Amino acid sequence: MTFSLRRRVTVTFGIPLRATSNPVEWSALCRLLSDTVRSVYNQTDQSFQIIVACDRRPILDFPTDDRLEFLQIALPTPKDHDAGDNDAGAKRWEIARRFLLGGGDYLMFLDADDLVSNQLVKFVRKTKHDSGYVFEQGYGMDAASRKVLPIPQPGVTGLAFHQMCGSSIVMRLAPGDLSSGNGETPRYNRLMRAGHTSVAKAAEEEGRPMLIVPFRAAIYVVGTNLSQSDVRSLEDPEFGAERDTWKRTLATTGFDVSMIADEFGLNYIRPPVPPKGWYLNTLFSRWRRRVDRQSQT
Repeated sequence: MTFSLRRRVTVTFGIPLRATSNPVEWSALCRLLSDTVRSVYNQTDQSFQIIVACDRRPILDFPTDDRLEFLQIALPTPKDHDAGDNDAGAKRWEIARRFLLGGGDYLMFLDADDLVSNQLVKFVRKTKHDSGYVFEQGYGMDAASRKVLPIPQPGVTGLAFHQMCGSSIVMRLAPGDLSSGNGETPRYNRLMRAGHTSVAKAAEEEGRPMLIVPFRAAIYVVGTNLSQSDVRSLEDPEFGAERDTWKRTLATTGFDVSMIADEFGLNYIRPPVPPKGWYLNTLFSRWRRRVDRQSQT
């Protein structure tokens, strides 16, 4: 007899991981990704899965399970900001394709250095909004000082969180949203036409406004020197100066991230993983004991 135990999934987190040939950068990327994945495993509702699109399997610093899938994609290593945007866009598309092969529903793209609140999956499962979710509020954290401020924030940005951070949208997608049979632009492309900044507006334009998440559901980590924004800062001096101002404001006026570390998984230690087959072995043992008791009566 063959048993198939399929996990219930409420939210799929899709993480595009940038490629690098620099071993020091790769080690740093793996450390940042470990924190990001840890924040997902920290969910109070464990009905999630994670798809990481990458050129090779990263090394994480804590144990995971089959809810984490690595989708290996061979793409040229980006040499500048535009190439990096194209790389991330291609990986997100492949994540969406893989996600929709499994039936679709709620997909959140999560940058490989950001952190997510442990209340998010629980909130999505409880509300099950037809059009998905948008984060108007969040936190910003300076990577060097580990100081945090709410976003929007005077002196940092007056923009809504989803206009600043890529980890700010939970889309509801269905099979067919990546393609179109009548010559129209696929729905996924319409939503993501300008990346995360266009999704909420595009959803509203199609008559499916997203639900605003009523708590600060993500931390936007700045100043890692490994993100797309950091690459842009090197190419665009004006943008770089603006980012430096944000980092100084966070470092000098922010509060220590330890105050919200539990919510965002920075203190998370995953419980030991039960041995493979433990569930079926437990059921068999209970059945065996019941049979033995009946045979003795």
